[in-house]
Amino acid sequence: EAKKLPAAQAKVLVTPSTTYESVAFNFMNPLFQDRRVRQALYYAMDKRPVVNGIFGGLVQEAETYVPPQSWAYDSRVKGAHKYNPDLAKQLLDRAGWTPGPDGIRVKNGQRLAFDNSTTSGNKVREQIQQILQQQWRQIGVDMRISNMPASVLFGDFYRLSRFQTVLIGIA
Repeated sequence: EAKKLPAAQAKVLVTPSTTYESVAFNFMNPLFQDRRVRQALYYAMDKRPVVNGIFGGLVQEAETYVPPQSWAYDSRVKGAHKYNPDLAKQLLDRAGWTPGPDGIRVKNGQRLAFDNSTTSGNKVREQIQQILQQQWRQIGVDMRISNMPASVLFGDFYRLSRFQTVLIGIA
């Protein structure tokens, strides 16, 4: 039988990890072939609600999948991301995406809308999706959440690039 420590003696240790969550774009989708669209989505992403609200401030913002403790880490990327929704809107304007009557941007009759998928039931990722959905809507982008079981997501859907965007974690 495991011995329980009194609450005053219990300790929680937080150590660096190489796990990260990221959004992957399907570059075969014409929406994501324009670099300015991808950049706009990145500038419109405020990581603080994810870091502080979901992870309780216990994780660091990351700019790359290479962890800071790795020999391959480039310290010049630290702090490279700047949350700037105004710049995001400017990039979309320059790319020809103008706000439509419902606030969602349109170009050549096509709405700037796409699906984002992750594993159903993963509460952390579902919360991240909801934050991103709200942030991107503020710049006129309609991200729809379309989740599925892991066996489906990581089967042909992901393997054969049938996704539009996915929120995945890498460990």
